[in-house]
Amino acid sequence: MRLTWLHNHFICRELYAPFIIEKDNDYLGDLKKKYAIVLRQAQNAGADNESLKIIHKYRSTIIESINCYYKADISKSNTIIRNLLRDIGEDPFAVNTLMNSYAFPGDRSQELQFFRARTGNPSKAFTAKEMSILPLSLRSKSGNYRFSIPGNPSLYLANSSYGCWIETGFPSEIDFNVSPVLLDGTQKIFNLAVTIRDFHNLNDLEVAVFIAG
Repeated sequence: MRLTWLHNHFICRELYAPFIIEKDNDYLGDLKKKYAIVLRQAQNAGADNESLKIIHKYRSTIIESINCYYKADISKSNTIIRNLLRDIGEDPFAVNTLMNSYAFPGDRSQELQFFRARTGNPSKAFTAKEMSILPLSLRSKSGNYRFSIPGNPSLYLANSSYGCWIETGFPSEIDFNVSPVLLDGTQKIFNLAVTIRDFHNLNDLEVAVFIAG
């Protein structure tokens, strides 16, 4: 399987993130449209049959998982995604440690910095514990946001305080609370941040596999 087709105008303006929808029930329909664009672009870029089969497989798998989620079969939905991740395996481009992940551009010898922000009344200072992830004892407070499922708290981090400020909706300085979050670097990252600049890494990995084989 050659991946050089990724450089052949595969990415188009319709695939530029972020994607915005007004209602949650519009998500699945919009996702299907995006997958149709991905498939069309891959075909036009000259993708090989194996690559097209992978696109079809992952499209069907992810849509099946979302359908299960909307039917309140959370267990089956999670199992489908877990099996999908198991199928990806330990490919270093997709799954890697924090310090080696392709999700973060730049010099990997430099320390990665992360920040978390909260908005709130300036009369109440947040403690370090309150700036950390929501404990499971308060899981009822977790809602349906970008990467979180109700009842399953997620920790949203940015690599700058400015990023936090944007994600919290540009609050006034007096309502903006931000703190650094220190990680030991052993955490594994699932790379969902693939961009045009990353495509050469895919080809590097392909060459490495060919040589190793």
